[in-house]
Amino acid sequence: SIPLCLRSDAGSQCLIMTQPQQAVKLDGEQCPQWLLPNANGSGYYRWSLDRVRWQALLDNFAQFTPTEVLSIIGNAFAAFEAGTLPEEILIEVIRKSAANQQRQVVTAPLVYLQKYRQDYVGDENLADFLQFVSGLYQPVLDRTADSRNTEEQLLHSELLSFMALTVGDKTARKQLADKAIAFTGFQRERDPKALDSDLYEAALKVAVQDAGADFLPHLVKARGELDDPRFDNASAIAMGAANNPAQVTQVQELALGEDMGAGETFELIMQALAEPAVQQLHWQWLRANFPAVLRKIPEQWRRHTPAFTRAFCNQQALSDMLKLFEQYGEQATGYQRSLAQT
Repeated sequence: SIPLCLRSDAGSQCLIMTQPQQAVKLDGEQCPQWLLPNANGSGYYRWSLDRVRWQALLDNFAQFTPTEVLSIIGNAFAAFEAGTLPEEILIEVIRKSAANQQRQVVTAPLVYLQKYRQDYVGDENLADFLQFVSGLYQPVLDRTADSRNTEEQLLHSELLSFMALTVGDKTARKQLADKAIAFTGFQRERDPKALDSDLYEAALKVAVQDAGADFLPHLVKARGELDDPRFDNASAIAMGAANNPAQVTQVQELALGEDMGAGETFELIMQALAEPAVQQLHWQWLRANFPAVLRKIPEQWRRHTPAFTRAFCNQQALSDMLKLFEQYGEQATGYQRSLAQT
């Protein structure tokens, strides 16, 4: 039984759905101009519409509450990935979300766009994709650059990270690298005010990749000098982002080293296996050292280890992963759900 609340220009109504397929008579004497299948965005279910009714929602986008808008965005992406939503409708959803005033609405598409950039966009379409997202988010980034409003500051940080890591914008990457270099005191006196904690992960990632090979050992040293759990976690992820093949062995030694926390090891390996330039080298290492990795990771985290390979997208990797858990799955109790999701 699923509680269902609908909202339209004719009003709202709620009911309990009890059948796999169920026809519902709408209140009112006329068909509504638009219909939102999840009033207030509070229902725990997916929904979709035909193209005409999707367009009607977009035509009335400004009148929906932030939670309703988030429901529209999330279900639009879900419908697109299920193959039932035309791409031009999705593009309009993204455009309207970028023009919204609520931080959570503006940033809601970013995780999907990051995935599409990594997995779906081919070289022949990359320039168009980057131009599209830059055109949407660079103006918002510029507008919020010097804001003193807390929400706009958070929005600026999220968009700066997105522009640097997903879009690869050189200006954004240099800005973040400079902050990380100054904050950690790399080849200069340390400035503890140079980097806000909400930018730790993005800035340290960029610095590991762009500031030269000497930054990685410097970051290891900085971990031992700063008493900041958020920095420790972000720096572990950043170490995993090293994309220089010459540093692969060093990253792997750090993962299993005594100075790396168990949870941090998990995050480091997740990041390392998402780096295309060194992915295969880390995958070979992980398969050869999987028992040692399982021993390092907390027992309650071991069931999530199939997610290590979620950045892969080929049959051979899937086959290799299945063999790995056929051999060692009993040491990662409860792994089956993560395996199926991955």
